[in-house]
Amino acid sequence: MGGTTDQNDPGVILNGITPNQLQHMLGARNAGNGQILYFPSSLVSNIGTLISNAIQPCNTPGKLCQRVFLTGPEFYRADISVGKKTPITERVNFELRAEALNAFNNINFFFPGDEATSVPTAAVSSTSFGRITNAFRDPNTTDDNGGRIIQLVFRVNF
Repeated sequence: MGGTTDQNDPGVILNGITPNQLQHMLGARNAGNGQILYFPSSLVSNIGTLISNAIQPCNTPGKLCQRVFLTGPEFYRADISVGKKTPITERVNFELRAEALNAFNNINFFFPGDEATSVPTAAVSSTSFGRITNAFRDPNTTDDNGGRIIQLVFRVNF
């Protein structure tokens, strides 16, 4: 947003809604135009612009308005592993294991920034306000793209 208090975001004005009520309205929805939005259609249009006066930018120079902190979409991931150890001798065994990372292939969204942003921010006056622009990607370069990965492991332990 910028421009009102040392070029930093001074907050927003909430009209007729509390931060808690706003948080309970949030949820990922398909806008039907290839975009995923996190705010309800009663507040944000299908192209990511505000259509309600419930949330307004704080645009009075020198004034600090309400700082609203919202939690983003849930992150759910089920990693499943099954294994079997078979003894060969007293000190040696053979291990067979199957692992499914993100076994149910759930998509996890980042709102509204990306995985490199420790505390993402969203400018109310932005044309992409409330739009989810990124899904989970591999921030640690471990070759985990977020999709389902199935691997078989064969080991001889001695």
